[in-house]
Amino acid sequence: MKIRNNITAILLAVFFMPAVSMAQTKAGFGVEAGYAWVDTRATENAQAIANATGRTTTVTYDKADLAGRIYGYYDFNNQFGVQVGYFKTASLDQTHTNTAGSLTLSYEANGIDLAGVFKPNNSGFFGKVGMHRSKVDGDLTATSGGTRVVLSGAQSGNGFLAGIGFEGPIDKGMAWTVGITYYDSLGGLDQADATFVNVGLKF
Repeated sequence: MKIRNNITAILLAVFFMPAVSMAQTKAGFGVEAGYAWVDTRATENAQAIANATGRTTTVTYDKADLAGRIYGYYDFNNQFGVQVGYFKTASLDQTHTNTAGSLTLSYEANGIDLAGVFKPNNSGFFGKVGMHRSKVDGDLTATSGGTRVVLSGAQSGNGFLAGIGFEGPIDKGMAWTVGITYYDSLGGLDQADATFVNVGLKF
């Protein structure tokens, strides 16, 4: 609850600040799109299934998939600002197969993040550190002997983030960005880490 209250306060500051403050600072929004590499522990899951069934199990899985993020920002000066964003990944799937049947696991993640952004020497390069509140949605489909079972679940939790990138001007009110951000423990799950490589536009 405290995290959500902090993020709400930042959003209010970004979008509803007095006109006098706007004259001395800059606020706006941005969009990012790219790929997220997520550790879904596919090989560990395959070994666990093999141990449980006593059967050799093969696995095919997605190492990365599409991801996107939208955010609002507030620059206190030329070297420091804050961002509040919402991110979402596409489904990352893994399929396990042995002589008993098959099992498919699908994962999607989404969440909100809050980060401080540091721009040393006004060079275009930036770094950011912060935290996120995220949720991982999972679906399990098991097929054996002609019987199909589908189960769903979700897990939410907190983690930290860190990233670097570069920003270049397009015109007075627009810039392009490229960056990489590491999200620790999506959904609060240990080792469910993601690396988001993206390009974007900032307005």
